[in-house]
Amino acid sequence: MKKSLGILFLLFILIACGDENSIDEYANAKVIFKKSLFTASNNQFSIMLPTGWRRSESPTESDTILYSMESGPKDALGENFTYLFIGKMKFTYGTIDTEFDLSIQKIMNSTSNLRLLGKSTIKIGKRNFKTAHLAYHIDRENTQEIIEIFIPYGKNHYYIIHMFSERNEHIKGNFGILFACARSFKFK
Repeated sequence: MKKSLGILFLLFILIACGDENSIDEYANAKVIFKKSLFTASNNQFSIMLPTGWRRSESPTESDTILYSMESGPKDALGENFTYLFIGKMKFTYGTIDTEFDLSIQKIMNSTSNLRLLGKSTIKIGKRNFKTAHLAYHIDRENTQEIIEIFIPYGKNHYYIIHMFSERNEHIKGNFGILFACARSFKFK
């Protein structure tokens, strides 16, 4: 009886965990879409974005957020909400490693229905950058997923690429598009 319960428990865990995609699966999703070059108004970076996506920039928001850009499909409301945010941030904790760890911990502590699915690195150009994969959940079911990429910029700043998608049948394609955009990110 105990052995049967143990096997059922393991099967349940495998089924529950098997439903989640990894950062690598999203990053390697093959997607085709029309792109156009976007150059930031602060002239510090460029990125390829899907043609027709709305774009909104703000030069200064606070002492720690020095620039922000948001982009997403024009009809991005409802069940297929997809979103890209790029922010220029001022270091608060000293180094990119501590900034990454403490920022993710701060996000986790401030939101009760958010869980960390994993941390890894992603290659953009010739460099690897720290990445976190998070999910909002309601009744133990993931409803939305977020991937954060931290990119150092000079001694006191970094850029964060925040990618967001609803968890539905389009999520792999949505993150495929978002990762294609992130991989095109270049400093001027």
